[in-house]
Amino acid sequence: MLWVIVAILTIAFILYGIIVVPTANYGILVRMGKRVDGDPLPEGWHWIIPFFYRVEAFSYELKTTDLTVKVTAREGVGITINATIQWRPDEEHMKRYYEVEDKDIITGLQEAVKNEIGVISGVHNASEFIEKRGAIGDLINCLLRLKDMPHITFRWPKKYGSGVPLPITDKTKILDHYDNHRILISKKLKATGDGSHSPIEEKYGIDIQTFSLTGVQFSPEVAEDLEKERRAQAQASALTTKTDAKITNIQKLRIAGLTAQEANVAIDVMDNRAERQVTTFEGLGGGVRPIVITNPGGTTPPKGRSKP
Repeated sequence: MLWVIVAILTIAFILYGIIVVPTANYGILVRMGKRVDGDPLPEGWHWIIPFFYRVEAFSYELKTTDLTVKVTAREGVGITINATIQWRPDEEHMKRYYEVEDKDIITGLQEAVKNEIGVISGVHNASEFIEKRGAIGDLINCLLRLKDMPHITFRWPKKYGSGVPLPITDKTKILDHYDNHRILISKKLKATGDGSHSPIEEKYGIDIQTFSLTGVQFSPEVAEDLEKERRAQAQASALTTKTDAKITNIQKLRIAGLTAQEANVAIDVMDNRAERQVTTFEGLGGGVRPIVITNPGGTTPPKGRSKP
């Protein structure tokens, strides 16, 4: 009879020690109310000593955090930058992760992004935040995901290193550095799964997957001024293109035998700038070439031959 009781207790002891770490979770052992240092338990079935141990589960699914950062551009314009960060707890640094609340991690990420953008915001105009969005995104991605910043202590390959004096202390040249080396920086960011961590990732025990710059916003007044500036630049560009085309066409007409004045008037006719009529006449040498007769009154031009 005793052996039956012992068998039942043994089976109960074994069954009571079986735990399951849910899918997409890490399991952290807790002994007598205190978390145990060591590698986390992967998802699946495990056995622990009952009564002395229990397991806390921490999800490692990607978390998406929206960030809003406000900075001031060189001309004193307020800028609102919207972004998202995708991150998850890092298996190698779970102890640090579970010691910090998620809200404190989010606050820390926002402060880090704001401080880094603040370094460059004071030396760039508001319009440059639109033009250099890609470089700003790369800058923050490197801050959050790389051990070394490309413009400070980045270990460049030898074929690039000789031409990249570091660190770059001129704040006006930082974004240009990221623009000029975008391909190499992109490759480095894609290789972040090599086990290295940024200082921010190590601080909070997280693995940051990506930072995405979703929008740059200005006050309605500033946005209107920037739109007017953009339209003015577009009009100036269109005028330059039209002028270049006119010069090219005049050169072609000169080659065909027209004088500079005749070629210019001919182009004006094609542009509908004046009411003119084009006719031809036979030159002294017997050849036929076009001439342009200005006809501002709309009358019929005289007929007959004229000397060229």
